[in-house]
Amino acid sequence: VFFFKQKTAYEMLRSLVGSEMCIRDSYTTESTQIVVQQDYVRCKGKDSRYAAYNLLVNMCYDCPQNMALLLEECCIPLSNILPEINFWNYRPNMDSRSLLGFVGIRNLGCICYMNSMLQQFFMNPSLRYAILMANDYQGKELVEVDKHLVDDNILHQLQKMFGFLELSDRQDYNPFEFCYAFKDFSGEPVNVKVQQDAQEFLNMIFDKIENGLRQTPFKHILESIFGGKTCNQIICNTCGAVKTREETFYNLSL
Repeated sequence: VFFFKQKTAYEMLRSLVGSEMCIRDSYTTESTQIVVQQDYVRCKGKDSRYAAYNLLVNMCYDCPQNMALLLEECCIPLSNILPEINFWNYRPNMDSRSLLGFVGIRNLGCICYMNSMLQQFFMNPSLRYAILMANDYQGKELVEVDKHLVDDNILHQLQKMFGFLELSDRQDYNPFEFCYAFKDFSGEPVNVKVQQDAQEFLNMIFDKIENGLRQTPFKHILESIFGGKTCNQIICNTCGAVKTREETFYNLSL
């Protein structure tokens, strides 16, 4: 239980509300430690949230000045930006990042073939960080889609997706913008209501990533990770001469 004089409690509450919260959750992964920015959401864990609520309750106890500050600068502004919940049995932790530290990709219909491949790409650290660090020196190609501005650049969208999968606190990432930027051979965006062949998607995404990285230091990253070579030989039955031709591949059909 916390006991403060009213003046001291008011000053502490002002510092909590007006600047950086002093209670925060630690978050690390095997590959990196996430740097917590000043506006990062604090007190998301069960223990730290309980401690924060307990602190606020005790600071507002028998102190109208603190209660007014909390309502005016925290509760009321927060209530104006929170999304409206229109269904029963809502629990905030249902929308939170997995306790194992992973973020999913939302299935918008029939794009499980796409999501599975993208998750495998993300789980390869060499490819993930090469994509995130790549700079194609191309500006945003903004297109209005359903009243939203979408960057119609597949490399930028892949970088955005990997960034969310790496750092987001949400349960999943909505790939709506990626699906629009990813065009098929006829130049049409992904139809999320139609199931496609996974290998066909794999060949297309390899081609698009290779083109996007062509002007960057990571232009050979796909070949170094996924590349292999097939060797075709033609041997003359008469003289025994051998003609060899090598071809690079990123995947093999079995």
